[in-house]
Amino acid sequence: MPSWVAEDNYDVLTLLRGLFGLEGFVHPHLRLQFSGGAGRGLFASRALQRDEVLLQVPLKRVLRRGNLQWKEVPAFKASRKGLLEDEEIIVHLAALRKFGLYSEWYRYIRSLHLEEPNSTLAWSPE
Repeated sequence: MPSWVAEDNYDVLTLLRGLFGLEGFVHPHLRLQFSGGAGRGLFASRALQRDEVLLQVPLKRVLRRGNLQWKEVPAFKASRKGLLEDEEIIVHLAALRKFGLYSEWYRYIRSLHLEEPNSTLAWSPE
């Protein structure tokens, strides 16, 4: 099994449901599955209706510079001055992965892959 698979028995969608709480929604028929040599993908276990909501993320759970919880990683001491917003979010996620054992995000972040995924999707920055 690839190294980017969750280290414990928790499914990423289950972890997201826990993070979102009652304010968010992950469709109950969504599944993460391995799709041959291409890695894992997101699939529906039944036919979906047009306009059916699949994922609803509470605004407070969207990571932005203004709502990063640096207090959850007190062991992180490096300066964040001069970082662009995207860079600061990346550093925050890396700090949570290393130091944020008691963060509510910890289990989810530990489930994310470390290597670049094998994806058929590609795009170039504009």
